[in-house]
Amino acid sequence: MQEINPLYDTLLTMADRDFYQIETEFIMMLQRIPDHRKPDAVIAFLTISNWKGTSLRSGVWTFYESAQQKDLQTTSSYLTNDGQIELAEVFSRGIHDYQNPVYAENFDYPSEWMDEADEIDHWISTHEHWLDTWMCNLLLKSKDTVIELFP
Repeated sequence: MQEINPLYDTLLTMADRDFYQIETEFIMMLQRIPDHRKPDAVIAFLTISNWKGTSLRSGVWTFYESAQQKDLQTTSSYLTNDGQIELAEVFSRGIHDYQNPVYAENFDYPSEWMDEADEIDHWISTHEHWLDTWMCNLLLKSKDTVIELFP
């Protein structure tokens, strides 16, 4: 608990626009949780953080190409159940079978998938600060559950 509490203390006192300063520290802490114990909120946080970051660095299609299908489905369901309908719709639009050998062997994905990825990248870039605020709120909303996972 000692390790995660200072992060939450910082999160409570910082502006959402400065979240990037501690986002990586949260990611590293939350990734320590064994997969079988990760709450859906933690999976959603880690997935959306990776989704956003990959989009801004190299394009979101590279995120979907390497993401675990289970995490994608968990995140999509979590967003929908949490009432984040627009985010769930945008996020889910890029979920395709990138591992299918028909496409993956030569990275020859359907042009519709690439068009969708461009639209998702645009959405992410125009909602970057909104996503930071959403991730901060998700961490705060999940604080008690997360802290219990760190003895």
